[in-house]
Amino acid sequence: MFAQVEWANLGRAQLLGDIANYLLRNPQESPLVERFQQFVRTTPNCFERSQALGHITASAFVLSIDRQRALLMHHRKLDRWLQPGGHADGSVDTLDVARKELLEEAGLSAVRCNTQIFDLDIHAIPAGKLDAEHLHFDVRYLMHATDETVAGNDESHALRWFDLSELAESAESSIRRMAQKALSR
Repeated sequence: MFAQVEWANLGRAQLLGDIANYLLRNPQESPLVERFQQFVRTTPNCFERSQALGHITASAFVLSIDRQRALLMHHRKLDRWLQPGGHADGSVDTLDVARKELLEEAGLSAVRCNTQIFDLDIHAIPAGKLDAEHLHFDVRYLMHATDETVAGNDESHALRWFDLSELAESAESSIRRMAQKALSR
């Protein structure tokens, strides 16, 4: 038990440090970042899906080999185009969670990962059969595909590479923000 609590505290400290570095690079996102930090600081089981208010998730914003397109999946449950990602389920290593979810949801393991947080987002997930409405505190990482062959699973209707400039103009706000960040690099 002691080792588990200690590991969770180290993971929480690492995540808070990574978020502080993200804020230095993105001071215009201060209100969102402060809300994210407050959640991580004050919610002991923030990495657990059982936390009913909300929980940490992680996702991958994957660019194509030519860095002109991004991979999105049409999420079956939410009926929206989203980047691959999912619940931390107790893991404090959000980069590892994002990589694992990318492999599970898109069959894509041939990527290079930027270890700095690329984007943060807090979004509501509607009530479902097993869950009440809750929040996802999503830690997002930029990844670059070295192979663009993808294979979906039962969590998505489809996988598709979208032109970044198209996403930067017409996608939902959090996808648009990531596309704009990717284009400005």
